[in-house]
Amino acid sequence: MGRNMAKRMANMVLVYWKPNLSGSGPKYDPPVEFAGKYIGNCRIDGGGPSDVAYSGGGVRDNLVLFYMLEPEVEGCVCWSKTLAEIKADGSDALDPSEVSGAHKIKSVSTYVMPSAKTAGLANCAYIAQVT
Repeated sequence: MGRNMAKRMANMVLVYWKPNLSGSGPKYDPPVEFAGKYIGNCRIDGGGPSDVAYSGGGVRDNLVLFYMLEPEVEGCVCWSKTLAEIKADGSDALDPSEVSGAHKIKSVSTYVMPSAKTAGLANCAYIAQVT
């Protein structure tokens, strides 16, 4: 198995709400913590695996690196609060759109590490574009 370069970069503890999409709109699983990294004011051109994240001209977004957790579009992520803080103020029972600092995921790019023989959770990195 190849080494996951995302492991080194994932030095923050973030909170994620997994969506459960249904006919009546998204519902969310309880929030969980994961290792990741908030990458603000950045862009990835084209979304291909050879593209580089940079803060050049054009439209830039907030990006979040997920390590050992595969995010889903319409899920939510928070990098400004810990799960303990969210539970302490009772926000864990709320819809994530009502939690201050929570952001909805617009798209997810999957990057398999170069020396990996198979694509699995342990040798992939996920970068989510958030609103």
